[in-house]
Amino acid sequence: MDNQAVADICVQRAEMAGLLTQLMTKQDERRAELEQAAILIESQYEDELANFWLYQYQMLMASKPAKVLQEEEDAIRAACKAAAIEKPEGEDYQGLQSCQRRGIIPPDH
Repeated sequence: MDNQAVADICVQRAEMAGLLTQLMTKQDERRAELEQAAILIESQYEDELANFWLYQYQMLMASKPAKVLQEEEDAIRAACKAAAIEKPEGEDYQGLQSCQRRGIIPPDH
């Protein structure tokens, strides 16, 4: 081999090494982009799953039987009346006001 052929091979090797370096850099960048996309997709999936379950819960709560609604209202009314019997402290006023707004106990308590 003459010197020109060796020089050409060295130039080609240098070019190929440069291209390989670029490809590896692009591969790393693409891997990072794909990881970010996967994280985003997983986050969206978790949000959609949470929304699904919240919607299901909301639908379930909206379809409660009248007996269950009445029992809940009776329990709230009993708790508010029990709270109204005692002398209210500062933090109790909020609960009493809530009961009064719902019409469970009269406002003069």
